[in-house]
Amino acid sequence: MEPARHGVYLSDFLSLTNPSGATGGKAAPFSAYLAQLNLLTLPRLLQQVCLPDDGLLPASRLEMANLWVGGELMKNGLHYDNYDNLLHQLRGKKRALLFPPADTPHLHYGAANIRRHGFALPGGVTNATTFEKVRRNVAKVNVFAPDVAATHPSVARASPTVCELAEGDALFVPRGYHHAVVSASPSQRNVAVNLWYDLQRAGGGGGADASRAATELIGMFQPRDGCQAGGQAHAEGGGGPSASLSGDGASKVSGSRVGVDRSRF
Repeated sequence: MEPARHGVYLSDFLSLTNPSGATGGKAAPFSAYLAQLNLLTLPRLLQQVCLPDDGLLPASRLEMANLWVGGELMKNGLHYDNYDNLLHQLRGKKRALLFPPADTPHLHYGAANIRRHGFALPGGVTNATTFEKVRRNVAKVNVFAPDVAATHPSVARASPTVCELAEGDALFVPRGYHHAVVSASPSQRNVAVNLWYDLQRAGGGGGADASRAATELIGMFQPRDGCQAGGQAHAEGGGGPSASLSGDGASKVSGSRVGVDRSRF
């Protein structure tokens, strides 16, 4: 859902996923998911985000920064992005299921009609939906279903990798890699920020106007001197430091310098 589209304040949405307000300290299961909220529309919040400064992800290739917030039922189905993606986990835990591009024939992609539920306070989510668009980067299979191998036998021929993300971890997903994400922290708000990069773009491109736009975008983030030092990147399952985040597989970053002031969430 997009709070701005429905006239909902972000603070009100966050209160719906606040475990401390629930009886006995346990949050009620919450299925609404604030997905891909463009942080460029929230400059005061974007100022809390630090960009990586290790040289592996050039700030000049940054395209977008998004905020994701959900409750314990948060789930993002299998899809791929047309950007290189750095996902940073701020609150709660996530479990990501990753498939390489070579698995595409086994994952049931096709034209998917995207529909939206209405949402407003105090009424909440409505049953009625409205058609939004057709997407072709969304798989038409629930890879989290316990019987997925029986209902979609070709999925069993794919080669998934499972990655667990805790608070402070980050996951780099190269362009074209299939991924699905689910909350792994019951009774806890789940918050993440992701950065989309175009690492495939040749050269600088765009001339002075593109360079000026990139400089202005970078200036919207937190200054370098406000970011804490972090850890190292390593290939998931590789056991050692990753030489490059733009290689052939997904990588996990522990204690990354990408992040925000998590006390705000």
